[in-house]
Amino acid sequence: MQNENASAKTPVLDARGVGKTFPARRGNPAVPVISDVDVRVLPGEFIALVGPSGSGKSTLLYCLAGLEPANTGEISLMGVPLRGLSRARLAKLRRDSVGFIFQAYNLVASLTVRENVALPARLSGKRVDRPAVDVLLDQVGLGGRGSHRPAELSGGQQQRVAIARVLAAQPRVVFADEPTGALDSRSGAVVLDLLQQAAASGTAVVMVTHDMEAAARADRVLVLRDGRIQRELVRPTVEDIFASITLPPATSTVTA
Repeated sequence: MQNENASAKTPVLDARGVGKTFPARRGNPAVPVISDVDVRVLPGEFIALVGPSGSGKSTLLYCLAGLEPANTGEISLMGVPLRGLSRARLAKLRRDSVGFIFQAYNLVASLTVRENVALPARLSGKRVDRPAVDVLLDQVGLGGRGSHRPAELSGGQQQRVAIARVLAAQPRVVFADEPTGALDSRSGAVVLDLLQQAAASGTAVVMVTHDMEAAARADRVLVLRDGRIQRELVRPTVEDIFASITLPPATSTVTA
């Protein structure tokens, strides 16, 4: 969770006036998806993005992570502005400092669990030895499964491998898109525990979710509607989040 002195820290993510419009295609007009969004995330913060279907949550996450280019506004990751960054420099920034957790686990089927966990860190030039990987697998409840292939694991276990893979690379910020969406409640709770532990260790976490209980784990919840942040909630309850999503549009507010 967010540390008490977080306000004195330099943000790992700073986005101002971000907008994204999908271009016109086959006679259909251009589609604005997000408009004039500001997001600032400090080290160790756990942020949840919530909102109705079609509110722009995943598109915003992809823009913030540098996976989709924003049309307007400015986004900086680790103090580096994304606009105008070459593909090579952007790829290096993401490889060195950013972790991604998706609903699709994106594990390499031909590699063992241990090899999957070590792969991204090795690609970024970081040394990850077998004992370190085994410690991570123990932390995510998969000790003794290092030699298994992904197909031999359940969905919840594969998602935990994906999280161990991210943690092995020691990112400064993790972007998670519906990380519990395909999991049962027990597996989902384990995944959320791991994300909270990552935040407690100083890694910022930005998560898109439709699950109110998952969102209530966050330090701050940003409620999107029609591509804009309508409300910001600080350590809200499930009831606070549900009420904010179902209320009619309003100017941005903050609740404690």
